[in-house]
Amino acid sequence: MKRVLVVAPSGVAPADRVELGRQALLRAGFEVELPTPPSGPRHYLAGPDDHRAQELLSAIERDDVDLVWALRGGFGAVRTWERLDPARVARAMRRNPRPLVGFSDITVLVNALAAFGAPMVHGPVVTQFADLTEEARAAVLDALTRGPQGPLPFRDSTVLRSGEARGVLRGGNLATLASLVGTSAMPPLHDSVVFLEDVGEPVYRLDRMLCQLRQSGSLAGARALLLGSFSGVAAGELGALEHLLREVGEWFPGPVLTGLRVGHTPDNHAVWVGAEVTVVAGAHVAAAEYLP
Repeated sequence: MKRVLVVAPSGVAPADRVELGRQALLRAGFEVELPTPPSGPRHYLAGPDDHRAQELLSAIERDDVDLVWALRGGFGAVRTWERLDPARVARAMRRNPRPLVGFSDITVLVNALAAFGAPMVHGPVVTQFADLTEEARAAVLDALTRGPQGPLPFRDSTVLRSGEARGVLRGGNLATLASLVGTSAMPPLHDSVVFLEDVGEPVYRLDRMLCQLRQSGSLAGARALLLGSFSGVAAGELGALEHLLREVGEWFPGPVLTGLRVGHTPDNHAVWVGAEVTVVAGAHVAAAEYLP
């Protein structure tokens, strides 16, 4: 039985959502340890910055857990990361590089920890785990068991720009990545296969954030783009979204694929940030897979 240590480096979560997630993890066969809530006001954060940072640092330093799993996203991970001691993180990751699982605001941490040499898991947070489809939940558990091997999860993929590429998988939530531009927490995307997803953003804001990544030079040297779910777009804007994504295929120099099964939906699968992948996009093939 794998032992899961839950951490809360970002937003505060309602007690009922925490319990639903815990029960879903227990049914999946995990032993689950929840974080101890801090005392005092928290507002939209799960606790004071120093508390959240120490909780995460203690989790990655422990040798008696198999997975560190983020409770929820929201906001706060960039503040948590700012308070961590890089030397202690590096020592912990060398000694026992267990994966951190999470997405959305946890994009900050899965990319940052993967930079220490061990792939991390962009996948559902604890409060989303109970909401996954049975297929997605089984796929997440399979990915955690197998590690980074085989094909990345796609459905109804469209080739927006053909080509072949290979690189380290990096990326995650578009709004989070755009907010990191110009900060020390921005992951280097050169020589990377970059994946993006988002939720609840009007198309003009998605456009704005993509422009920020492109015009800041953050995507310079990126090898390929894999586009996941952009859920919550109003029905009247779906045509505008399709047009925007096709424009991405025009200005990005490498292969661009849609249909990666990641995002703020019940079909949120797990992918390994920091693992090397290869992408092939053409008239008769649209696929990406991990390299051995």
